[in-house]
Amino acid sequence: MIKICVECGKDFEAKGRALCCSKKCRKEHRKEYKKEYQKKYQNRPEVIERRKHNSPETKERQKKYNSSPEIKEKNWKKSGIKNMTMERYNKLLKEQNSNCSICGINMLELGVKLSVDHCHENGEVRGLLCRNCNAGLGIFKDNIDILASAISYLQQESI
Repeated sequence: MIKICVECGKDFEAKGRALCCSKKCRKEHRKEYKKEYQKKYQNRPEVIERRKHNSPETKERQKKYNSSPEIKEKNWKKSGIKNMTMERYNKLLKEQNSNCSICGINMLELGVKLSVDHCHENGEVRGLLCRNCNAGLGIFKDNIDILASAISYLQQESI
């Protein structure tokens, strides 16, 4: 089906409900649509009311709630982490001298708490990691072969 691009006006072969001829046009169209939508949407009473709920006081209250030991333990359990308590977290933190188990960066340098790393197959805790190292393991799917391949790649001389 031949359509006319809503952004640039060119004819194009449309697949499905496409409105634009290219990624570039689609990006521009979305940008403009978003601006128009925000202008209309910003001053609606329910949006103004919702903004009040995102006040600094509300954020502070949520932060305090989420950092309570009971909530932390509940969230660990939901994440599939077995037998994790605040006492165990603090014990691991002390054993690791508040450092990430992989890169060794100190929690105080980071300005945030260390993440609990666990085996996704059995839920057992392996240690505490900074967010970057924890995300890195996740990206490599906790797969030793992939990590070994990445190490080999990094060790090779540049081409």
